[in-house]
Amino acid sequence: MLKNLVRVTILVVITAAAATSWVEGPSRAAEQVVRLASEGQFEELSELIVAPCALEATEDGGVRVVDAEGTEARIPAGRLPFRAGAHTPVERGTRTFRDVIEGRYRFTIAAVGFGKDEPREGQPVTVLLSVERGDVTVDQIVH
Repeated sequence: MLKNLVRVTILVVITAAAATSWVEGPSRAAEQVVRLASEGQFEELSELIVAPCALEATEDGGVRVVDAEGTEARIPAGRLPFRAGAHTPVERGTRTFRDVIEGRYRFTIAAVGFGKDEPREGQPVTVLLSVERGDVTVDQIVH
């Protein structure tokens, strides 16, 4: 009897840990992407992005972004750093139950060109990203 109780308890603990990881994993991956993008750590960030998408530093200090459709944008250094969801013209919506089941999380980062106190002129470049089952992709680039 005690042996069965121990087995059931272990099974419940393992199942709970796996479920928590499945539900929270995509948002943790998104937080990591946002942190790396805002800190300008594009070499590490590019390793997380799944091909054919790309988000990588250029020689002039800017960033080259390629979305899933192959659309490319170059963001000059003066527009950086990226901000999480800042001034985004696109609403990604809330995470649905289907997103949770499929292990998906959608989020945005934007190159808004903030200086110390004042925003620069021009529209932000918003990068729509998603994490799905651990893979980070660039869904779309919005100017």
